[in-house]
Amino acid sequence: MKQIVLILFLCIVGCSFVWGQDANYYRNPDRIYLDSKDGHQGAFLWKMKKAGDVTACAEAVSKPGYKTGDWMPAIVPGTVLNSLVYNKVYPEPYYGLNNKLTSNIIPDLSVVGRDFYTYWFRTDFIVPADYKGKVIWLQLDGINYRAEVWVNGHLLSNISGMFIQDYVDITEFARVGETNALAVKVYPVDMSGTVKQKQWGAVGEFHNGGDGNIGLNTTMLMSVGWDFTFLDGIRDRNTGIWKSISLYATDKAAIRNPFIRSELAKPGYDKAEETVSVEVINPTTGSVKCVVAGEITGENIRF
Repeated sequence: MKQIVLILFLCIVGCSFVWGQDANYYRNPDRIYLDSKDGHQGAFLWKMKKAGDVTACAEAVSKPGYKTGDWMPAIVPGTVLNSLVYNKVYPEPYYGLNNKLTSNIIPDLSVVGRDFYTYWFRTDFIVPADYKGKVIWLQLDGINYRAEVWVNGHLLSNISGMFIQDYVDITEFARVGETNALAVKVYPVDMSGTVKQKQWGAVGEFHNGGDGNIGLNTTMLMSVGWDFTFLDGIRDRNTGIWKSISLYATDKAAIRNPFIRSELAKPGYDKAEETVSVEVINPTTGSVKCVVAGEITGENIRF
């Protein structure tokens, strides 16, 4: 794989004041977002089942036509616990004392083990006919904590880390114009730890963080608004597909990680120097000639 990094310097004259911004719910119109019908009113039917209860092999689970009649509806993006609450397996953690550790209403990962919250998530999707001849991608914006990504019976990626983006080239395995299957097996954090305070330590030691192991994996262990006096944590440690998965096609060059850095001139703040950087990825085995172009909309600036 070849990679070109492009850096452009722009100087913009002018001044504008922004007092507030609307929330950014931008969706790229050139992509198909595989959000679930359940919970998100998306276009795709997702199902989930505890991995230990699935007797079929991964190759079979990830092929079109696999029967999921005894699987539960799943909310994607969402966590395992999110879907279990949706299916009324467990009560709403935000209500009353449902999430209190000592209530033992919602099992904690540190008690029940990783297999308890290891789940398969599965859906079918159609690759549009106009993707033929192009490079076809699945982009996974966030899975926690480990995951296997299977498409049409093939293991195409292994992901590790909650904040990792993964770009999966499915061109060779995709069935253009036909139904395809996507199955994602998600695993919790390697070291679950516990929010229970350790029984040893220095005199006066601050015990927030429990036994000290709960933070060994880079992930989100708590959610805003939860009552920490109950030593909550999140019972499944946010295991699941927590950000969207999208399907799209490119030519033989793909743009990754666009970034803009602004520096205002002082003391007048009447000029802005914009540093625009972007990576261009060549997923093929041959060379590719391409031109990278950009535009600052509303300013009539093109480069």
